[in-house]
Amino acid sequence: MTDIITDSAVYEDDDILVINKPQGLIVHHGAGVTSGTLYDMLINRYGNADSHFKDECRMGIVHRLDKDTSGLMVIAKNPNSYYSLIDEFKEHRVQKEYSALCYGFFNVTEGVIDTYINRSKSDRKKFSVSKTSEGKNAITHYEVVEQFEFGRKKKQYVALLKVVIETGRTHQIRVHMSSIAHPVVNDVIYSKKKTEEISSMGLMLMSASIAFNHPVTKKIMEFRLPLDDRFIKCMSVLQGIQ
Repeated sequence: MTDIITDSAVYEDDDILVINKPQGLIVHHGAGVTSGTLYDMLINRYGNADSHFKDECRMGIVHRLDKDTSGLMVIAKNPNSYYSLIDEFKEHRVQKEYSALCYGFFNVTEGVIDTYINRSKSDRKKFSVSKTSEGKNAITHYEVVEQFEFGRKKKQYVALLKVVIETGRTHQIRVHMSSIAHPVVNDVIYSKKKTEEISSMGLMLMSASIAFNHPVTKKIMEFRLPLDDRFIKCMSVLQGIQ
């Protein structure tokens, strides 16, 4: 299990670990998942949680990415780093940027989605936007980087977006983009759209960059990933559908 962390490590020192989480890796236990998670891999790599952290430190996991979202995550390696990073996230001092492929043509190439998000009353595994103050406030900024058309009989559109979130609600980007009729490509929860040629490539959402203050040195740490190969392949396949 340690090989995944070793292979995905972007940066490591005595206090933090930054990884490029692979798509498909679950971060923490829950909903019947009790093994094979990032949490288990951290225990396997660094030893039992009791020897490094208090119980509430969750093996240094200070934030999460959905199972099907890939990209950058920062992990604390000791209690001091854990609580420092937790404060960074609570105070919204961590800057996060995502890349996403979304369906539909954008007449306006940038915008802000500011809503409340709460758990769906019809499906407890889903979340939805609320027109009232019920739920938690969520703010998403998006900007179109590139958009193109594809399709044989009927023209369709896909856009590559840069997305910055001010808040970190569960499924925030997926819920917000779906709410404005631009669902993330291959989102089987929040979209009914499906393109057979790319359906096996997984959710087209990645954590592309992250910036935060180092918990000990207080130096600004900034990391950025190039666009995943799967995004490039997906766009290539779509553009080839004529």
